[in-house]
Amino acid sequence: MSESGAKPRRKIWKYLLFVVFAGVLLLAVAAWYMTTDSFQVWVRHRLVTELERITGGRVDLGSFHTIPFRLQVEVRDLTIHGLERPVEVPYARVDRVLAQIKIISILGREFGFHTVLLEHPVVHIILYPDGTTNQPQPMLNQNSASGAVGLLFSLSINRLDVRRGEFLWDNQRIPLDFVANDLFADMTYSLLHRRYEGSLRLGKVDTHFKDYRPIAWMAEAQFSLGKNNIEVSSLKATSGRSRLTGSGRVQNFRELKIEAAYDAALDLAETAAIMRRPEARRGVLHATGQGYWSKADFSSAGKFLLKDFDWRDQSVKLHDVALNAQFSVNPQHLTLSQLQARLLGGSVSGDVEVANWIAPTTTKLAKGKRFEEQKGMVRLRMKDLSAAEIATALATAARPFNLINLAGAANASVEAGWTGSPQNTQAKITLEVVPPRQVAPGQLPLTARARATYHAGSGELDLAEFSAATTASKVAASGTLSSTASLNVSVSTTDVGEWQPILAAAGYQERIPVKLHGHATFNGTASGKLSAISFVGDLQSQDFDWLILATSRTPESQIHWDSLAANIQISPTAFVARRGTLRHGATIINFDLSAGLQQRQLLDRSPFTARLNMQNADVSEILALAKFDYPVKGTTNLSIEASGTKAEPRGNGHIQLTHASIYGEPVEHFNSELRFDRGQVELRNIQLTHYDSRVTGDANYNLSTRAFHFNLAGTNFDLTRIPQIQNRGMTVEGRHECHSSSA
Repeated sequence: MSESGAKPRRKIWKYLLFVVFAGVLLLAVAAWYMTTDSFQVWVRHRLVTELERITGGRVDLGSFHTIPFRLQVEVRDLTIHGLERPVEVPYARVDRVLAQIKIISILGREFGFHTVLLEHPVVHIILYPDGTTNQPQPMLNQNSASGAVGLLFSLSINRLDVRRGEFLWDNQRIPLDFVANDLFADMTYSLLHRRYEGSLRLGKVDTHFKDYRPIAWMAEAQFSLGKNNIEVSSLKATSGRSRLTGSGRVQNFRELKIEAAYDAALDLAETAAIMRRPEARRGVLHATGQGYWSKADFSSAGKFLLKDFDWRDQSVKLHDVALNAQFSVNPQHLTLSQLQARLLGGSVSGDVEVANWIAPTTTKLAKGKRFEEQKGMVRLRMKDLSAAEIATALATAARPFNLINLAGAANASVEAGWTGSPQNTQAKITLEVVPPRQVAPGQLPLTARARATYHAGSGELDLAEFSAATTASKVAASGTLSSTASLNVSVSTTDVGEWQPILAAAGYQERIPVKLHGHATFNGTASGKLSAISFVGDLQSQDFDWLILATSRTPESQIHWDSLAANIQISPTAFVARRGTLRHGATIINFDLSAGLQQRQLLDRSPFTARLNMQNADVSEILALAKFDYPVKGTTNLSIEASGTKAEPRGNGHIQLTHASIYGEPVEHFNSELRFDRGQVELRNIQLTHYDSRVTGDANYNLSTRAFHFNLAGTNFDLTRIPQIQNRGMTVEGRHECHSSSA
């Protein structure tokens, strides 16, 4: 290559080096200049000018500081004054702004923000009597061709953090405290139409409300803002599986009126988790409609759909409920029409109407006139509801209604109304339950019919008719159930086993140890509220067996009884049996019993009193009832008066045995006073006759340790009648007297 060709290349390299050196020098000078006070003053002036251009207000800036190499700006005490008076809260104010800038395009001069922190921002809108506000107008020059102005700003922020913010709408405070990600906003202004046109997109916003869990949501909106109105042409928001779309307008800021159309779907499980209400387990509520709102009036109408709804609390469990209805609401009326629901294995239809629903207390219409009260009406028709699913829905650990295993389809109607408050509801109810044609094993087919009126205010139930029947039982009732009146109740059954799950569902967990061969009846009354119902009446039964469960010392057994008759009273807090009589052949047992219950259950600490008088009773059967296994036989007469608690009974009485045998030895007569307390049984003044012999004294037995203590004296023992002596290969004759005791 010639020297003439190399020289131009060397010149090019010199020029490039010069340009690079000049650029580095220029950047160094620029970096130095950005650290000077004059640069800070220039940026401060430019920021104030741009804010005044965009907002049209007067801007005051407390302090301003930049860190150029970090692209970070900090502003304190930023205030934008609008059209308000000097003594009023300004249009906008923020205590501190901390922003980190991002460069989108150097050549296009496009900038955004990585992060923006606003500490205690306050936006104040004042509504003046003429309908105007304190919002200033941008100071822009009108475009001569169209009268329109281009873009005011286009802003993107990766993360916006608003802390202790406030939005004051004519001195009504709305707190603002949230974090928004991926925010984008732009706005233009038209001098010709005097309107702002804008759009807003929020990628993710984390919002906190007091007493609730944080909410994460996203939204985007297209809107225009005029001097005295706002129009939202499109609004979309999502949070988890919930969504909202809508449009509307806000007119006349002084006499505010909002018109909107909406389409919302709310995931109830997510909403319940945010509100800390675990009862709602699943479901989606979908509502569409339109309406308006102003200070003087409001109205909305549309339809809603509830599907896949699960609810569970301490008293009710619902599964897979579906419901849809048309709704209409205004200050005077709340209406649900064309209501259709699927639940509990059947369907429900009806309507609801409430007048003056917004205020349950009375509202005066005019001076001298009567007060207008809230009035409501509910009409429901139910078809083919499953008796088993109803029992399952109402079942709890204390009330296992599901164990009843009912089989039947219920058809019912409810007409309820109230005046003044829903607590005054009066409901007319009709019910009919039809059993299935085919019953599965273990199911209890139910036939029932009822007509009743329920008064919620007093808790009274007027039962005009009630009848129910299963395979082995019949129930009939009529009258008034309340604290001052009672129902007449009649029950008959040939299988007490049917009633075990029913009583367990009512809260009485004790097993019924009875097997009927005949029938049992109860005729009496029921009183009190449904939640604390009490029964009083006569119980009679014939030909039944009393089952005795096996213990570690005794096998399972049963005792047959010819009849039982007693007047009983049972409530959530007490069980009483008076003038009771049990008969078995020549055996007669008379008894009175009173026991306290805890939530319808007999506990170890439950108090009781009892009186028992037995005549001609079989000793082995009585021992079996007491779950003892001792080689004692004979006939006994026994009287006992006892009290205490189930765990620690105490009492005294008298016992007499005749024609008995104890450990195989015949006893012609045994007589003793009886006393028991704290697990100790005492026999005092024992009188025992064994052939011609007599034994007297006292004895004591510990039920837990099975230790036996005695102090006995015997006279006139015939040695020839003692087999333990005669069986030793010799004959022993004579009479013997002895005295023995144990410590």
